[in-house]
Amino acid sequence: MEETARGFASVVDRAGVVLGILPAQNPCDDPAQRRDYRAPSNYPNPYVDYCIRTHLHLSGERGMEPASRNHIIVLTADILIALPGGAGTRAEINLARDYDKPLGILNGDGTWDEFSSSNAVMANSLEDVFEFVQTRAEN
Repeated sequence: MEETARGFASVVDRAGVVLGILPAQNPCDDPAQRRDYRAPSNYPNPYVDYCIRTHLHLSGERGMEPASRNHIIVLTADILIALPGGAGTRAEINLARDYDKPLGILNGDGTWDEFSSSNAVMANSLEDVFEFVQTRAEN
């Protein structure tokens, strides 16, 4: 995520901002836990323009559960691009499909072959990803 944010933030005259949707370090289920609220130590990364701090603490393999910020990430986006990743990225892909969001998946190395029969656009290169974004931006 940091490298993606860095790359986007480095674009001169970019059209957009880097939005960081931050998880909570720990659950915020009661007043005592909420008084001790903090984001994980590596959040936000230095390229984030605006932070949305959430009380949502789950991620990774638990990224589709209601207490995961992944729902906000997916619902906030106009389109989503999935890069090679792990369990958290898989959760975001599945949520994008569940919420019927436009989804491009960079799959040059076959990481996401399991989604090839879905309605996602499978991209084998960054050029394919750029084409997907450009096409969606024109619609």
